[in-house]
Amino acid sequence: MERDAAASRTGLLQMAHLICAEVRKVMKGERARSEGHVSLISLKTLNGSWHSFLPDPLCPVCSTLPDDSKERARISLQPSPKISPDSYRTRSMDELKEVLAKDYLDHRTGFLNNKMIDLVPPFADVSVNLPLFIGDEGAAGRTLSYAVSEMTAILEGLERYCGMEPAVNGQSYMTATTT
Repeated sequence: MERDAAASRTGLLQMAHLICAEVRKVMKGERARSEGHVSLISLKTLNGSWHSFLPDPLCPVCSTLPDDSKERARISLQPSPKISPDSYRTRSMDELKEVLAKDYLDHRTGFLNNKMIDLVPPFADVSVNLPLFIGDEGAAGRTLSYAVSEMTAILEGLERYCGMEPAVNGQSYMTATTT
């Protein structure tokens, strides 16, 4: 059996140090750096990076969605006023900019990835990639600011994902129509 060149003693020692550091944090009652993140380490170069990820709500292993029940189906409606009379938003872009890119955009493990900035048009054009099993789907934001265009592209990607598959009686549309 041939030995994997990437699994060197140095590489494995690097991984062991990373794991020990995480265990020490947890034992001290501190938040582990790996909570909600994954570390990618090249065992050939020992380059490492941390990346956030979101659990898939349909995954039987990592989902935290509770089971549907009659009791959980009760909804308590709360007011959600618009931020101003001339806006349709209920949250300001300043509030959203704190979470959008951090939670949803990562070039390796993100729900959205591969941000592209187009410098040619007369407006600020930013696109992000929505990776899907059926193929990649682009989502774009075009405003007067690249920062706002990035947030708009992320929101567009989230909107496209949410509209991909309607639900009927708690089942996906495809499952409900084929049974």
